[in-house]
Amino acid sequence: MALRKVKMLTVTALTGIVIAAGSLATAAPAAAEGGGSCYINYDGCLYFDPNYAGADYGLRTDVVDFAGGLFACQGMHTCDGDGRQLKNNAASAANFLAGLNFCVYYNSYWLGSSDWFAAYNHVGWYGNLNHTNGENASDHFSGGSC
Repeated sequence: MALRKVKMLTVTALTGIVIAAGSLATAAPAAAEGGGSCYINYDGCLYFDPNYAGADYGLRTDVVDFAGGLFACQGMHTCDGDGRQLKNNAASAANFLAGLNFCVYYNSYWLGSSDWFAAYNHVGWYGNLNHTNGENASDHFSGGSC
């Protein structure tokens, strides 16, 4: 009788492990790293509109794919672009990181055309997206050019 209970517990435990593993394998991809206010603890910022206007999205690190990120109005009740997808919707950017340049790429995984922004407080640390306006999918912080 005791052996039968041990077998039942073992089968139950193994079933739970298989179900948990299957849940992890089918989890949705994570949103782009960031999303808070561009002016508080973020290194790079993308804006929905040209000239640093509308909703924004703060970035802390290199992101291989902007899928899942959403623009948000920071400190405002409403603004243009609020709740819109980050991927392929940014029109301008700023780099708040003093030591590295900020690159925005046309395609995921840092491929295709790019826009380059100098380190913070250097000429060119902010501007409109020229090569990736409305077609942007990843970012990268770099010690050199894109």
